[in-house]
Amino acid sequence: MCLKRGGSERACATCHRALDHMDGVRSNRIGNAVTGMRNDLTAYGPAACDA
Repeated sequence: MCLKRGGSERACATCHRALDHMDGVRSNRIGNAVTGMRNDLTAYGPAACDA
């Protein structure tokens, strides 16, 4: 949602929070979510979300 509105920094912050909460959890749904985040952020380059 944030990426569609042009808010890449906000989208990265949201992804980081989501990944922090997913730590240690293994499921297909989370795997798909991580893949989706990675695909969505690819257009912004490898350093798009450097923390």
